[in-house]
Amino acid sequence: LNKPCPRSVEVSLLAGAKRGLRHPNPLARAAFLKTIRIIVVAYHDHPQCEAAVAYAKLINLDNDDLDVLSNLTHLQIHRRARALNRASQMKLPVKAICDVVLPTAMVTIEDAKKENQHKAFH
Repeated sequence: LNKPCPRSVEVSLLAGAKRGLRHPNPLARAAFLKTIRIIVVAYHDHPQCEAAVAYAKLINLDNDDLDVLSNLTHLQIHRRARALNRASQMKLPVKAICDVVLPTAMVTIEDAKKENQHKAFH
């Protein structure tokens, strides 16, 4: 399957979902992460869709425990912390780090502080 990545996917859907990663509501952020994951799964092997290719290392279709994007949406803070720790040990493209990992890390840390669960990050 070698379909081109529609420009609208990268410009509209992914751009909007990336902005949503900073949303104050954790359920909304999870929905935006799930949207990014769906796009990455669909377009990770299409060189025309540069963002999806860059984010491809964040997914693992064979093992959900190793799927960073999936675990970043988990309700339990320690699971999100584990996903961020896993991402920190991976050789990720700068685009994946700047667009997905860092914004998600910042709000996850803020959430942990609000819930007084900062010990999840050790």
